[in-house]
Amino acid sequence: MASDTRNVFISHIHEDDSGLEKLKNLLESHGVTIRDYSISLDNPNNAHSESYIKTEPPFPR
Repeated sequence: MASDTRNVFISHIHEDDSGLEKLKNLLESHGVTIRDYSISLDNPNNAHSESYIKTEPPFPR
């Protein structure tokens, strides 16, 4: 059986973080596993070079 894992990118501005939390909670209540790779002060984007940007993401496709 094929994997049911899907990767979804949700673009938002930080002012909408509370709405994002509501969406994540709704999805989790329906059995969806959330992997949050949001960029923040605690988890900065280290994309400083073209080679870094082109590397594989930190999660399976």
